[in-house]
Amino acid sequence: MSLTYSYIRETCVQGVIRGSLANPISLDRVRAQFDAAFFSINSTVAQAYAAREDRRELLRVATTLTFTDGDADLPEAVLKGYIEDATFTVTSRKYSYRRYPDWLPGGDPRLGMWTQIGETLKAKTPTPVAALTGDVEFSSICSPAIPSTESATYVAPDDFYPDFVNAMVQYIIGQTMETAAKTA
Repeated sequence: MSLTYSYIRETCVQGVIRGSLANPISLDRVRAQFDAAFFSINSTVAQAYAAREDRRELLRVATTLTFTDGDADLPEAVLKGYIEDATFTVTSRKYSYRRYPDWLPGGDPRLGMWTQIGETLKAKTPTPVAALTGDVEFSSICSPAIPSTESATYVAPDDFYPDFVNAMVQYIIGQTMETAAKTA
């Protein structure tokens, strides 16, 4: 489903207003809370969505990463809990994932290998074993991309959108109630 950022924001604003009729709330404040929480809620809902095995593949995104001396930055949207589901292909040859970084000194020299250390991906080529340099096809489970402008579209699976709106509305209402309780 592709909806604009502004459409999703206004849908959430209306949900917050309907959910907090007893406590009037500023529209500008709700919009500011939406903007501030978008990344966090997007990531949280994507984690919950990916936990359902039958839907996980709907969040798969293919990208090209450039490695220099065996290192590349892990894209921010990648759900790290599902890094083992990622595929890593160099010139039509899939590399195997190693969970623990201690594979770097050795391992089977016939296999290309990769791992994740913090926010970095590390890779070695097969025989002759060397640090990987160049472009890699990387396909992983990711949070939907965050729109860069209000008119840009937010692309997510159809059944992701209602979960996102519910989580956002509940978050903003919770923040509003918490603020009201502190001032009372």
